[in-house]
Amino acid sequence: MRGSCKKVKAIGWLCAFLVTSSYAVDDPKYLVRDVINERKDIISYVDTNKMARIILGKKRNSFTKEQMEEFVDMFEVVIAQSYNRFILNSRRKIDLLSTKYSGNIAVVSGRLDGLNVKFMLYLDKQQEWKIYNLVIDGINYGILYRTIYKESIEMCGVEEFLLKLRKKLGS
Repeated sequence: MRGSCKKVKAIGWLCAFLVTSSYAVDDPKYLVRDVINERKDIISYVDTNKMARIILGKKRNSFTKEQMEEFVDMFEVVIAQSYNRFILNSRRKIDLLSTKYSGNIAVVSGRLDGLNVKFMLYLDKQQEWKIYNLVIDGINYGILYRTIYKESIEMCGVEEFLLKLRKKLGS
């Protein structure tokens, strides 16, 4: 009987963990709160494919399938490094201020280390919230990367752009 109670408690705990660990919830602010405050690896909560398509815009049509896959892989490293520099080095937890919705898009606003931050998320086909853009103190990182990458691609072409990105990342 005693063993049965432990099993029931363990199953109850596991179910509670699985339910609270899922971000297919009504308010994506919980995903943002947990990623920031618990210093989680952000990449599993970011849709780097969507970010890459948005950032490259029409320039993505210049990429072969293989080049696009390589870019997405390298861009994932860029995102992780940026996140590590800003979020993981932060001394405080995020103060969440609001969540605004427009269809399956949400913008979670907050303050972190005195800076205004906004996370743009969308609800994917699996009904999970995914981050696709970040604004820190008015700097929209999607637009920033788009501007930098677009100029580089226009100046030197896709292959040279990828070569420079490889060198920058040390890969």
